[in-house]
Amino acid sequence: MTRASGEHSEPQATRDWVPGLEVVVRNRFTGGWSKGFVIEGVLRAPDRRYRLRRKSDHTVLPVSFRTDELRPA
Repeated sequence: MTRASGEHSEPQATRDWVPGLEVVVRNRFTGGWSKGFVIEGVLRAPDRRYRLRRKSDHTVLPVSFRTDELRPA
């Protein structure tokens, strides 16, 4: 599928979502996208979720995120 210019391209397979990938995360309050995060770890059971680290202060966030809440930066 071709994407219009300016749109985010998402990794095609979950194997592309690995620690170190820079991402933007959907803000759960406003629905907008927040930048400045890196995947810290992948939680695989019972469903795939991701732990994120904030780039500004290297803090790992206390909640995990689904793939649909993330986009590559």
